[in-house]
Amino acid sequence: MKRPEFELLTTALLFCLATCTDPRLGEMASLPTEPGNRAEAQSHHQAALAAHAQGDYSRSASLWKQAAQSDPSWWAPFYNLACATSLSGEPALALEFLRLAANREYPPRFHSMLASDSDLIAVRELSAYSDFLADLHGNSPYGEFASVIGVQLTCTASSTMTDGHPDTMTRYLSPDGSLSGTDFGRYFYGSNMTEEKLVGGNWEIRSGVLVITETRELVWSSIPMNAERIGQRSVNELEYASVDEFKQLFAKPACDVSSTF
Repeated sequence: MKRPEFELLTTALLFCLATCTDPRLGEMASLPTEPGNRAEAQSHHQAALAAHAQGDYSRSASLWKQAAQSDPSWWAPFYNLACATSLSGEPALALEFLRLAANREYPPRFHSMLASDSDLIAVRELSAYSDFLADLHGNSPYGEFASVIGVQLTCTASSTMTDGHPDTMTRYLSPDGSLSGTDFGRYFYGSNMTEEKLVGGNWEIRSGVLVITETRELVWSSIPMNAERIGQRSVNELEYASVDEFKQLFAKPACDVSSTF
């Protein structure tokens, strides 16, 4: 999604004073946003990934710079240049490269990458990072929920075990507004056991609130009176006032085996 440059850079002006005179930033910031040679850029990108994996951040930064020059419309070289720069001990400069990445068309996972990429730990510790996120989320139609859209969310918990194995719940909020995923297995209602499955749904942001509508089907129940309901579907609407509230579904301690957050 395209982000107007003037919107994302406004709050960065004062912070940028310490880094904007850096010729490396000036060179990258002067690049246009029109498409270039993507094949050539991808070739540089693959070489950069190899160098980065070996801990040669100077080499990977140089290659991602070349990738950006080959196709300045591609967000990925700017993002990865930020990663290499952060790991080289220059988080303030890395943040400016992230701004350049955000001024290109980027995928929904961009937000979750910012929140979880270990290469950017030092960047996230900067006081200016919160302003960057505020601008980014403020310009996103998803608001603060941008970090969970287009991301596979998982929660594996031992507390739901009924067969000796931990169960996993997944959710995927597609950018097109649809919802998919899987549920934990059979669960208890008191001394009774029930199993439902998610068969579809949708989501939307209403006045800053995430509203999820789930369509569920009853698969099995230990309650005899529910036998005639097997195969029937029901629709439930769930509301989450903040992204942190929603993230708790996919975080520890509830997800004690593994989790997204």
